[in-house]
Amino acid sequence: MLAYKAFGSEINLEALVTACPNLEFWTTRVNPNSRLSLHPLKSASTRNKLGMLEPDLSEPELEPELVDVVLVPGLLFDHFGTRLGHGAGFYDRLLPKLRSNVVLIGVTHDALLLEISLPREVLDVPMTQIVTESGLIICEYQP
Repeated sequence: MLAYKAFGSEINLEALVTACPNLEFWTTRVNPNSRLSLHPLKSASTRNKLGMLEPDLSEPELEPELVDVVLVPGLLFDHFGTRLGHGAGFYDRLLPKLRSNVVLIGVTHDALLLEISLPREVLDVPMTQIVTESGLIICEYQP
């Protein structure tokens, strides 16, 4: 499962990781070429220039096509699965490299899940589901 190390107001996933010791968790690292690479979550102990914890480049790398489930942070989501991120496009470049049947779960607070639709750009990959403190929502499809 691809997860993330919480940054800023993002929901912290440490309790989930602790509660699921038999799952193998991976996380991302921002590389100099602005590509996200995937590494073991437990190795995320180095702060990058933005202050986010990420793995060292020497850690083993996972091929994106081996990922089954992705927990994706965001600033805002809508019920159609559209995500507003921080604007750097890291997930926009990573998500298309995953298998077409990967489960994409946006993780956010109830207050950041909008009833109105966000604008979706051509490169935006919609989430299949959203999880908030109130539960799991299956995203409505909107082409």
